[in-house]
Parts: sequence; structure tokens; C-alpha cells
Amino acid sequence: MYQSSDGGGGTRAEFVSVEPPHVKSYDPGNRLADDDGMIACPNVDYAEEFVNLNRAEHAYTANLKVTATENAMIGALLNEVD
Repeated sequence: MYQSSDGGGGTRAEFVSVEPPHVKSYDPGNRLADDDGMIACPNVDYAEEFVNLNRAEHAYTANLKVTATENAMIGALLNEVD
């Protein structure tokens, strides 16, 4: 997934396929191995995905705090008007 900011606010997520989707790995003891002892492993960089997960988690937490602050400010404003 590729995530970018949207012009009107918010974000846009786009699916970006990885080529090749899998890589061959030698593991003759695996039950999924073919006759040559090769298995297809996902072509995923787990370190990069973990970093992306942490970034998304921190962004989500920050957005929650912004929303809570906005609600508190609006509440304070409405209390001042009365």
C-alpha cells in the first residue's frame, strides 16, 4: 500500500503490486516444496513493513489527539458563548 495526503484533507491509499509477488527459496524439508525442494516465499521486506506499521500507529495516535483537542476547544468555545 502507498499512502499519501489528499488535497482536501485526509489521506489516499493505493495498492502497489510487488513484482515478482514471490521468490523461490530452497527448503526441501518443507511440506510445500516442489520436486526440486523449492518453495515460493512472499516477496515482502518485513523490516520495511514493520517501520510502516509503526509510522501508521503513531500517525493514528496523533490524529486522535488532534481530534480530542479540537473537541475540547469547541466545548470551551461553546461554554464561553453561553
